[in-house]
Amino acid sequence: MAIQSKMTSPFFSQKPEESRPSCQKGRYLVFFILVVVLTAIAGGLGWFVSRFPSDTITLNSDYQAVFLDNGQVYFGKITQQRTEYLYLTQVFYLQSGVSALDAEANIALVKLGNEMHGPKDEMFISNDRILFVENLKDDSKVVQAILQYQSK
Repeated sequence: MAIQSKMTSPFFSQKPEESRPSCQKGRYLVFFILVVVLTAIAGGLGWFVSRFPSDTITLNSDYQAVFLDNGQVYFGKITQQRTEYLYLTQVFYLQSGVSALDAEANIALVKLGNEMHGPKDEMFISNDRILFVENLKDDSKVVQAILQYQSK
């Protein structure tokens, strides 16, 4: 009776050393595909997140204009931003009056704090009341009026 060698058995048609390179090629291919998929997912998430505005306001200037849903606009410096409110200091607002002589609207920039109820020069504005915020240029008429007021 002839004993068949393990090397000629159908289960051992290849030597273990010969199968390793193709196995490692498969591992590298799976690793490469995994890296490509994860990179695509990370890029997609980055794009998706960038489509939505963040909760913080980018302050590119010293003064901002804060527009509220009731039509009022306040000017000043945003010093803190929280999820529920915005903190504004050095606050000014516009006040209009009608001249009896020529019926033209006179607009004045008013400093917060001189009103009858005597508020401090700060405001906590609820974020759900804010329509938008604008950074003011240094040469804007409002900023120039604020600087002139502060120099007195």
